[in-house]
Amino acid sequence: MKNITAAEFAKILPNLDSESMVVDVREIKEYEESHIKDSINVPLSNIGQGLAVLKKYKTIYLICESGARSNYAREVLKTADIQTINISDGLNAIKKTGVVVIEEGQ
Repeated sequence: MKNITAAEFAKILPNLDSESMVVDVREIKEYEESHIKDSINVPLSNIGQGLAVLKKYKTIYLICESGARSNYAREVLKTADIQTINISDGLNAIKKTGVVVIEEGQ
Protein backbone atom coordinates (compact mmCIF):
# COMPACT_ATOMS: atom_id res chain seq x y z
CA MET A 1 0.00 0.00 0.00
CA LYS A 2 1.72 3.12 -1.20
CA ASN A 3 1.41 6.43 -2.94
CA ILE A 4 2.84 7.39 -6.31
CA THR A 5 2.74 10.66 -8.22
CA ALA A 6 0.95 11.25 -11.49
CA ALA A 7 4.32 11.40 -13.24
CA GLU A 8 5.30 8.00 -11.83
CA PHE A 9 1.92 6.57 -12.83
CA ALA A 10 2.29 7.90 -16.39
CA LYS A 11 5.45 5.80 -16.73
CA ILE A 12 3.77 2.67 -15.31
CA LEU A 13 0.46 2.86 -17.18
CA PRO A 14 1.66 1.66 -20.63
CA ASN A 15 2.93 -1.55 -19.02
CA LEU A 16 -0.09 -2.48 -16.88
CA ASP A 17 -1.05 -6.11 -17.25
CA SER A 18 -4.45 -7.79 -17.05
CA GLU A 19 -4.00 -8.31 -13.30
CA SER A 20 -3.95 -4.55 -12.69
CA MET A 21 -6.72 -1.98 -12.95
CA VAL A 22 -7.11 1.78 -12.65
CA VAL A 23 -10.09 2.55 -10.42
CA ASP A 24 -11.57 6.05 -10.30
CA VAL A 25 -13.32 6.58 -6.96
CA ARG A 26 -15.03 9.85 -7.86
CA GLU A 27 -18.79 9.98 -8.19
CA ILE A 28 -20.39 8.80 -11.44
CA LYS A 29 -21.06 12.32 -12.78
CA GLU A 30 -17.43 13.32 -12.20
CA TYR A 31 -16.21 10.16 -13.91
CA GLU A 32 -18.45 10.79 -16.91
CA GLU A 33 -17.01 14.30 -17.27
CA SER A 34 -13.42 13.02 -17.53
CA HIS A 35 -11.53 9.85 -16.72
CA ILE A 36 -8.43 7.88 -17.63
CA LYS A 37 -8.97 5.72 -20.69
CA ASP A 38 -9.76 2.10 -19.75
CA SER A 39 -10.29 2.90 -16.06
CA ILE A 40 -13.37 1.72 -14.18
CA ASN A 41 -15.53 3.75 -11.84
CA VAL A 42 -16.23 2.54 -8.31
CA PRO A 43 -17.36 5.61 -6.37
CA LEU A 44 -16.00 5.95 -2.85
CA SER A 45 -19.60 6.11 -1.63
CA ASN A 46 -20.08 2.55 -3.02
CA ILE A 47 -16.61 1.12 -2.46
CA GLY A 48 -17.89 -1.67 -0.23
CA GLN A 49 -20.26 -2.87 -2.95
CA GLY A 50 -17.39 -3.00 -5.45
CA LEU A 51 -15.22 -5.43 -3.48
CA ALA A 52 -16.11 -8.48 -5.57
CA VAL A 53 -14.99 -6.73 -8.76
CA LEU A 54 -11.86 -5.28 -7.19
CA LYS A 55 -10.70 -8.58 -5.71
CA LYS A 56 -10.26 -9.90 -9.26
CA TYR A 57 -7.16 -7.76 -9.70
CA LYS A 58 -3.71 -8.18 -8.21
CA THR A 59 -3.04 -4.43 -8.08
CA ILE A 60 -5.49 -1.53 -8.05
CA TYR A 61 -4.34 1.98 -8.94
CA LEU A 62 -6.71 4.40 -7.22
CA ILE A 63 -7.43 7.87 -8.52
CA CYS A 64 -9.72 10.79 -7.74
CA GLU A 65 -9.53 14.51 -8.50
CA SER A 66 -6.77 15.45 -6.05
CA GLY A 67 -5.75 12.27 -4.21
CA ALA A 68 -7.74 12.67 -0.99
CA ARG A 69 -10.69 10.35 -1.74
CA SER A 70 -8.45 7.76 -3.36
CA ASN A 71 -6.23 7.77 -0.28
CA TYR A 72 -9.29 7.14 1.89
CA ALA A 73 -10.42 4.35 -0.48
CA ARG A 74 -6.96 2.82 -0.11
CA GLU A 75 -7.44 2.63 3.65
CA VAL A 76 -10.87 1.01 3.23
CA LEU A 77 -9.59 -1.55 0.71
CA LYS A 78 -6.60 -2.35 2.91
CA THR A 79 -9.01 -3.93 5.40
CA ALA A 80 -10.28 -6.21 2.59
CA ASP A 81 -6.72 -7.35 1.72
CA ILE A 82 -6.78 -5.64 -1.67
CA GLN A 83 -3.39 -4.40 -2.93
CA THR A 84 -3.74 -0.73 -3.85
CA ILE A 85 -1.56 2.12 -4.99
CA ASN A 86 -2.84 5.67 -4.59
CA ILE A 87 -2.08 8.25 -7.27
CA SER A 88 -1.43 10.96 -4.72
CA ASP A 89 -1.88 14.08 -6.82
CA GLY A 90 -4.94 12.90 -8.71
CA LEU A 91 -6.53 13.44 -12.08
CA ASN A 92 -5.66 17.13 -12.17
CA ALA A 93 -1.98 16.19 -12.27
CA ILE A 94 -2.57 13.22 -14.60
CA LYS A 95 -3.95 15.59 -17.24
CA LYS A 96 -0.54 17.31 -17.36
CA THR A 97 1.40 14.07 -18.02
CA GLY A 98 0.12 13.09 -21.46
CA VAL A 99 -1.92 10.13 -20.18
CA VAL A 100 -5.07 9.72 -22.30
CA VAL A 101 -8.01 11.25 -20.44
CA ILE A 102 -11.46 10.85 -21.95
CA GLU A 103 -13.43 14.09 -21.69
CA GLU A 104 -17.23 14.25 -21.76
CA GLY A 105 -18.52 14.13 -25.32
CA GLN A 106 -15.55 12.19 -26.73
